[in-house]
Amino acid sequence: MIMKTKQLKEEADFFNSIARRVNINKIKPSLGLNTKRREGSFIHKYLPNNLKNKRVLDLGCGYGASSVYFAKKGARVVAIDASPESIKLAKKLARQYKVRDRVKFITGDVEQLILEKDTYDIVFGKAILHHLTISKVVPIIHRCLVRKGGKAIFIEPLGFSPFFSLYDRLFRRIARTSGELRLKQNDLSIFQTTFTNTNWIAVDILPCLLYMVYFCNLIIKNDVKPYWHRKIYDAEDNTMIGQVHTLLDRLDNFLPCWVQKFGWKIIICSTK
Repeated sequence: MIMKTKQLKEEADFFNSIARRVNINKIKPSLGLNTKRREGSFIHKYLPNNLKNKRVLDLGCGYGASSVYFAKKGARVVAIDASPESIKLAKKLARQYKVRDRVKFITGDVEQLILEKDTYDIVFGKAILHHLTISKVVPIIHRCLVRKGGKAIFIEPLGFSPFFSLYDRLFRRIARTSGELRLKQNDLSIFQTTFTNTNWIAVDILPCLLYMVYFCNLIIKNDVKPYWHRKIYDAEDNTMIGQVHTLLDRLDNFLPCWVQKFGWKIIICSTK
């Protein structure tokens, strides 16, 4: 418990420091769920067409982009994050988009929360599971979903690529916290054995080439900082970087299945 508390504090401090530097006007609520991208297109296959009054639990909500997205679609959202500064920013974002009354923000440890059984239609998370003990939290997620048709949807970093293993060893102190573990096959298996149905895809496979070129350039300039990859991920479609990213993202659709495991992220969509 002491180690877990220490890890939680480390992660809260890490994300607090980042949140203090974030420009709220650059946060895009629809970005991760943009259907022009593979990840957004895949996720929308499993989301209800009508989200009005659906109950959504946003785990590791960060700056509130996903929470605001669901709230704008009419859902009622409970959003949880361990970082007080991130929650503060998320509340401002919800007010900016006039959905503050549809989102309840909670600062806390996901693993220690007591969630009511059969409550949520959707549990969503982006880059949260790799901070947690997956074998412990997946049953909690399953329990709090409605009995029939409840969806668990997660976007997580994937850990099969040798590039990411090397990256984690060399740059963990700069770009990641010590408790983070990218998802592997055994983590996916926990979803597959817990839920009635689980589907997944890996994304940002060919776009990794773009990330690698950009990252090497940062190394040369000695300018590697947390969330350095956002420069590419957040690029608008009308910019050169955005257009290259979109093209590579689309080409991922034509890659053979065995290449999937080398993607940057995995999208998991499970049904109770």
